[in-house]
Amino acid sequence: MATIKNMGVDGDRLEGFVSVDANEVFVPDGRFRPLNEAKVKEIAESIEKHGQMQPILIDEVGNLIFGNHRLHACIKLNIPVEAKVTSEKDPNKLALIEIDENLIRKELTQTEHENHLAERKRLYNLLYPDTAKRGKKGADDSGKKSFSADTADTLGISEKSVDRLVKRGALASEEIQEARDNKEITNSDLDKIIAEAGEDKEAQHDKLKKIIQAKAEAKNLKESKNKEEVQEQQVEAKVEQDDSEAKKFEDTIISLESKIDELESSLSELEVKLEKAEASKKRLQDRIAKAKIANPDIKI
Repeated sequence: MATIKNMGVDGDRLEGFVSVDANEVFVPDGRFRPLNEAKVKEIAESIEKHGQMQPILIDEVGNLIFGNHRLHACIKLNIPVEAKVTSEKDPNKLALIEIDENLIRKELTQTEHENHLAERKRLYNLLYPDTAKRGKKGADDSGKKSFSADTADTLGISEKSVDRLVKRGALASEEIQEARDNKEITNSDLDKIIAEAGEDKEAQHDKLKKIIQAKAEAKNLKESKNKEEVQEQQVEAKVEQDDSEAKKFEDTIISLESKIDELESSLSELEVKLEKAEASKKRLQDRIAKAKIANPDIKI
C-alpha cells in the first residue's frame, strides 16, 4: 500500500481521512453489490466536476470496506482516492459496516435492499446474540437494541416494516424476487407466498406459478371483456349511423313528396289556365264565324 497522507477532500486536513493511490486499494471478493459501470461513470463525472464529496472506507492494510463505485471512479480518473481508515478487524463487524453504508445511501434495488437487511439481521444477531434472545422487548444488559429496533432507527422506518423486508430477503426465492422485480407479481403477492409456503422453495414455486396463471387469466378475461365492449360500441355506433342515414333518407322522401305536391298543384293551375285559354279561343272563333256570315266580303 502506498504511503498514506493525512489529507481530506480538496486538500483540507481532516482527522482520520487519507489520500490513497486508488490502484493500490484491494477489493475483496464477495461484495454485497456488484459493480455498476454506468454508476462508476456517473460518479466519475461528478468527482471531476465537484471533487470527491464522500470518502471510501478501508482497513489498516488497504482492504476496501465500502465505496467500491467511488474507488473505481477515481481509478477511471487516475487520481488518488480520499479514504477513512478503520482499525476494526472483526470481519462480521466490517461486513455490517458495508451493509449499513449501502442501505443508508439508498441506491439499492428492492431485492438488494431486502437481501441486505436479511444478511444484516444474521450478522447483527451473530455479533449481539443477547439482543436476539430478548426479541423486540428492548435493549440487552449492555444497552444494545434488538436488531429490529436498531435497524428501524438506522433507516428511519418502523420495526414492522423492517421485519417484513427481512422476511422477504431471508425466505423469498430468487425466482419470486425476480418475478416481483419484473412486475409479474406485487409485494403483497410475494408476502402471501412466503406466509403460505414458508422456506419451502418448491411450494413457493407452485404458488408463484398459480398466481401468475391467475393473473394471466384475469388479464385475458379483462381483455376479452374490453374487446366485447369495443365490439358492442362499434355495433351501437353502426346502428346509430344506420338510423341517421335512414332518417336522412326519410327526410329526403318527405322533401320530394312535398315538391311533387307543389308540382301537381302548379300543374292543376296550368290546366285551369289552359281551359280558360281554350274557351277564350273558341269564343273568338265563334265571333269570327258570325262576322263572316254577316259580312261575306270582310277579310279577317
